Amino acid sequence: VGKEQTRKAREAAQRKAQSLQRAAEKKERAAWRQRKAAVKPLKHWIDLTQRAVNDICRETELAEGLGCISCGTKTAFAWHAGHYRSTAAAGHLRFTRFNIHLQCDVYNVYKSGNIEAYRAALVERYG
Repeated sequence: VGKEQTRKAREAAQRKAQSLQRAAEKKERAAWRQRKAAVKPLKHWIDLTQRAVNDICRETELAEGLGCISCGTKTAFAWHAGHYRSTAAAGHLRFTRFNIHLQCDVYNVYKSGNIEAYRAALVERYG
């Protein structure tokens, strides 16, 4: 009888130790996930910066009374910050003010920026 009780007590102690170890590992994994979530990847910061720069460019040109760089309209359903050189083709120009201008949604989305008219307007504006 004594050996049986000793074996059961030992097994219970082992189960308790395993349970405590699993709980500690679970807590450690949760802490790791929280630390990992706190450190944002570079893409997150680039996207935030891009949004801010686009907002600044768009609002500046609207305040100056400028219209769409591609078609010249001053009334549009939605305004975009159109890039002359796309961020995919020229990532180094992503935040350059001279590469980002006010564009109506029709030309920026449906007509791919209408680069010919965009270029002509750039030459007219900057020389």
